Amino acid sequence: MLTEAEMDKFSLSIPCTGFGGALRIIVTPRVYYRALVNFTNSVVYGPELEDIFSPEFKEISEAVMDTLESEYNKIPGAQTVNVVLIKKMIREAGVDIFVELDVGSDYNNEEQIRRVLYNVVKEGTIASYVTSVQGFQFRQLGKVITLPSVDPIAVPGLYCTMPPAW
Repeated sequence: MLTEAEMDKFSLSIPCTGFGGALRIIVTPRVYYRALVNFTNSVVYGPELEDIFSPEFKEISEAVMDTLESEYNKIPGAQTVNVVLIKKMIREAGVDIFVELDVGSDYNNEEQIRRVLYNVVKEGTIASYVTSVQGFQFRQLGKVITLPSVDPIAVPGLYCTMPPAW
């Protein structure tokens, strides 16, 4: 439940007549995080992994998303995971395959969201792929506020004026 201060921060008032003065729409901000996870050499890298529409990319992406989303289901809020790209990185110890992914959340507890991902990586596997914390990165991309889509409805005696920014 949002506090009154949070409701003020994330609400939009639309002036109306016949409905007590205004409608108040509360919008929960969605925050996105970008992570870089080392999949060691457990992924056989080929040029097909550069194509997000290839069956090989989709296979890895779906396995990663399913595994991580099931872990994120254990904490409050709704988290979604999307694989952005799979890339080969040459490092001192050899060649590793890194998966870059986005985690979208309406829970907005950055430390807990980071910890869930880090702990899964630290355990050593995501789906059937071997992972390492070496090179792990996690950062907030930014906040995006998505207004809900609203279909107009006719309510007798209710007339609203949309703010000029719409």
